[in-house]
Amino acid sequence: MSDNTHRSKLDQLEAGLVDSSNYWVQFKKLFLYYCLWYKSQARFILLSLGLLFLCLFLFLIPHETPNFNLSEQLILPTPPLALSEAASWTTEYLYHLLAIALLLVVSTFKKSNYLRLIGMAVLVTLIFSTLSIRVSKVAFGRLRPIVAERMELSDTFKPFNLKHKYHSFPSGHTSSSFSTTTTLLSLNPILCSPLIAYATYIGYTRIHLRQHYPSDVIAGASIGIVSALPMLALSRKITVQKRKARSSK
Repeated sequence: MSDNTHRSKLDQLEAGLVDSSNYWVQFKKLFLYYCLWYKSQARFILLSLGLLFLCLFLFLIPHETPNFNLSEQLILPTPPLALSEAASWTTEYLYHLLAIALLLVVSTFKKSNYLRLIGMAVLVTLIFSTLSIRVSKVAFGRLRPIVAERMELSDTFKPFNLKHKYHSFPSGHTSSSFSTTTTLLSLNPILCSPLIAYATYIGYTRIHLRQHYPSDVIAGASIGIVSALPMLALSRKITVQKRKARSSK
């Protein structure tokens, strides 16, 4: 399929996404939009993530050890373990469900299809982020640092491993937190900027809890951000179209 054909289909979907009045129809159109957008940007995405992963494996991963302590490296106070566990838990379901529910409720009261679209986008982005993370975890098969230290092993990779203890790379919690946070930036980058600090803290907790290495968190955050790029691109186009419509009046 040519780039012009991709662009034409994307334009057609963009035109009807915001105006869709049915939840299911809007979800299907948005899901298809994500698929086409990723297909049109596949080379750029694969090259960018490929270069990032290559740099991680060449320059960071060889220096990581199971007993790595990020608080000592950054000279930061060690947060309470209970706080880290609680914050980490919010990215399993609570953060995403709360964002989706609030957006859908507010969109109903304000009769805003755009807010509903962003709520749908949080879900679609999370789906793509989760799929990417799950495939990557199994493919790389990296032993979690807390398990490696307990077993007195060095950093270990066993590709295509289905066991949870070998699912360290990349970090799923970090990916999901950044996927939802980046999607919410479509609302207002300034107002939603504190959420970036929250997503970053989630990555920190995953290292503090010894579930992941720093490289796992960097890779997870990158996948989460990339998963939200279609909505950012769509949001930018919608904003431009609104400005043009206002100026033409």
